[in-house]
Amino acid sequence: LHSMNAYWNTGNGSVTEQAKLLERALFAAGHYDRREDVASLSDRFRALLSSKSLIQSAEVIERLTSESLRGMRRLGMGGRVSDLLETVQSALLSGRKPSSLVVSPGDNNSAATICSLLHVAGGYLYFGHRELADPLLSAGRSVLFSKNWPPSMDKNKAAMAAAYARAVGSLSPDEAAVGLEEVFDLNNLCDTLTTSRYYSLLQIQVVEAVVLSLAGDDQGGLGNRRFADDNEFILRRRIHADYRSASGS
Repeated sequence: LHSMNAYWNTGNGSVTEQAKLLERALFAAGHYDRREDVASLSDRFRALLSSKSLIQSAEVIERLTSESLRGMRRLGMGGRVSDLLETVQSALLSGRKPSSLVVSPGDNNSAATICSLLHVAGGYLYFGHRELADPLLSAGRSVLFSKNWPPSMDKNKAAMAAAYARAVGSLSPDEAAVGLEEVFDLNNLCDTLTTSRYYSLLQIQVVEAVVLSLAGDDQGGLGNRRFADDNEFILRRRIHADYRSASGS
């Protein structure tokens, strides 16, 4: 992490390269209980969001958003998560309404933008901001179940279906069950990958997202999810404290 900071300060590399490095740094900082590093890295993420070249790489933003939220939730940094959600949403929409979002043939960036906004919606639901999540969920659902998807974008459609499944998994159990069952009603999701003669990878990815939503901590309501996150935070803090004590660091 110190080496990354030194590299960052040199200004070398494109914005996209810096963002990919930031993604890995956030993962490491969250995993090893580096609370201050997660905070500073998240600030760097917010600074990067002001770059036009990063906004044009929505796939990178999607991964960064997911990793940032995971790291901060893992370390009990709820206040910073709320600020990050608002910053990401504002940067991605750039003044547009969620309902205006569409995916055109070959437009991978718009598809990734909607996936990122679905991550944001899941974050809003986690903190009880249903009124902020609903417009994003509605926009994502409208695009996902649109009949205008070209066959060449089935990979994007599968990724969006997985993101939608993870987001609706944060709803109440009854609402989540309806939303997750609806995912299986998707039509014309064709797997054209080279592995399709052996197994349908895109369908597996969607099913995996639904199963994780059904079997994960989201089920049983947000109270259960927060309880699990709080316990993980306490457990991680104890593990790292014991390690530092044993190693004399």
